[in-house]
Amino acid sequence: AATYTRQNPNGNRYGYECPEERDYFPYWHPTMWKDIAVMAENSSICSHYQSKSFNVQPYGVCKEAKGYSRWNNQEKCTQNGGTWHLLHNYLEIVAASNKGNCEGKSNGNLRYEWAI
Repeated sequence: AATYTRQNPNGNRYGYECPEERDYFPYWHPTMWKDIAVMAENSSICSHYQSKSFNVQPYGVCKEAKGYSRWNNQEKCTQNGGTWHLLHNYLEIVAASNKGNCEGKSNGNLRYEWAI
């Protein structure tokens, strides 16, 4: 997450708040945070927030040999020798009523584990 931004030039932090993610919600980059609520005065934009949340939509990241990349979109990433990867939220919820049903949804690419 960005620390020193136009909205937060001195890098102050208040608890777990990330000003960049707060000011540009839904954030354009993968994030470790789970969206649990959005407070908005205009309810007509709720569907936008719900559809763009990292809880339900993957976001891309550029990988380069040096590790960190300055490219934040697929076109610039690949033009400059990087590879673009879509990242999904790590806490997907699977509709399963028991351990066998949950683990039975696993396949060669994805393994589900029953946990409560």
